[in-house]
Amino acid sequence: MPHTEKVYLAPEPGSDDSHDAVLFDPKLEKIWRKIDLFVLPVVAMFYLLSFLDRTNFGNARVAGLQKDLNMSNHQYSVALTVTYVPYIVAELPSNLLLKTVGPNLMLPTMLTLWGVITTLQGVVKSYEGLLACRFFLGLCE
Repeated sequence: MPHTEKVYLAPEPGSDDSHDAVLFDPKLEKIWRKIDLFVLPVVAMFYLLSFLDRTNFGNARVAGLQKDLNMSNHQYSVALTVTYVPYIVAELPSNLLLKTVGPNLMLPTMLTLWGVITTLQGVVKSYEGLLACRFFLGLCE
């Protein structure tokens, strides 16, 4: 087993707190760098696309979504809200599943499903289809 060097960094100058000493492990630093370079950009892109989806739903209303699907104002509000119900309910189970399955399988699967559902949302022809898309979109998020 290779020896890993652990370095104790000195407290900040002018600090009278001896608790500021930090343990530095080169192996741990390498793992954090990998996470920063590979995982963080993917997750950031996912949040950006998710934000774009939410804002574009409002733009779709202006462009005629409500009129094309013959929706009332109340139905449009329900279509907006239905996304958050499965999003909130699935939060804990998805985290438990993430620990069981692992992020290397779950994250690409969820991103792919999310992308397919978002794309299919563009070909919806009825209010019920829109609700189904928005529900499953919230489930994948």
